[in-house]
Amino acid sequence: MNGQSLTGNTEKSSVPTNAFAEAHGHNNIGPSALRGMVDSPRDNNGYGDTSPLALKNPIPNATVFRGDVGWHQIRNGQLEFAFRAGAMSDHQQNDMQNNLNTEQSLFLTP
Repeated sequence: MNGQSLTGNTEKSSVPTNAFAEAHGHNNIGPSALRGMVDSPRDNNGYGDTSPLALKNPIPNATVFRGDVGWHQIRNGQLEFAFRAGAMSDHQQNDMQNNLNTEQSLFLTP
């Protein structure tokens, strides 16, 4: 399934059962480039770039943007995004943390 909105373009693909990680890129040009590596949960059923972590066998997801790579991962049930110092502005880091807080609720078990 493909989708497009003001905040992102999404494309659905299958992850091989033996995959140990997934990688994708974010637009380097246009209005969405201002978001850098920040994901957009509303464009991916609430998961944003954390969807590979919700698989039966969770795998980390790399985000590539302008030569930098960040990783969505889950450790002890806590979503995290790791990136090189300086790769994200303070505003982008704040936006990413807000997204992680929102996405985290999808990983809570009753």
